[in-house]
Amino acid sequence: MTLRIKQLQEREKLLQENKARKVAAKKISGGATVERFQRVQEHLKQQRLDKISRLEELSQDFVTPENLDAKIEECLSKNVTYNQPVSPIDHNINKMNF
Repeated sequence: MTLRIKQLQEREKLLQENKARKVAAKKISGGATVERFQRVQEHLKQQRLDKISRLEELSQDFVTPENLDAKIEECLSKNVTYNQPVSPIDHNINKMNF
């Protein structure tokens, strides 16, 4: 074979190896992307579950048709006084800093 044919064959072989490396790199990075996506999805799922737990804790104090009478009784049983001294410019004296 001539020198030129050997060079062309060598070049073709190097190009094929380079293509194979690129394909392998894409597969590896694609796998990393899938793993990252799964981690992000798991993190978002955990955030949603935490939010649901917090809302369930808060919902115990919500007024619903089932506990409406009990909440009304609770409000009526609390003594709240609105008799507070007021200054001439309508400020609550208890909250003013002298």
